[in-house]
Amino acid sequence: MTPLAFEPLSNEELDELDHFMLHEVDCDEGMTLDTLDGCLHAIAIGPKAFMRQQWMPGIWGDGDSMMQPVESIEKLNQILGLIMRMFNMHHRGPGRRSAGDLSAMVHAGVSGSRVRRRRRLGPVGFPA
Repeated sequence: MTPLAFEPLSNEELDELDHFMLHEVDCDEGMTLDTLDGCLHAIAIGPKAFMRQQWMPGIWGDGDSMMQPVESIEKLNQILGLIMRMFNMHHRGPGRRSAGDLSAMVHAGVSGSRVRRRRRLGPVGFPA
């Protein structure tokens, strides 16, 4: 049996994380779900190891905090757990969710606001 920390995220969990990234992150510079997935993949396969404290603030766009303010410790633990499980998916062998699976989910339009946000921010990594 696979420990929960290495379980691929379900579609419902991806939707929850997507909603949080789009609607509950205060900074407009914060990552979208597809950008987060690409960033975590690059960190996981890169030649240099990074501590979570080095890359986590970049997710939120402000560069200062490990996590966005949330209404409860349970919500904090839930979101951080989802992000870490997404990160762990890139360290796992066969059976993990592939980049193609996430890409298909993103392009299928889980949330209509994703398209508007991407257009407003411009290409990934470059201000509009």
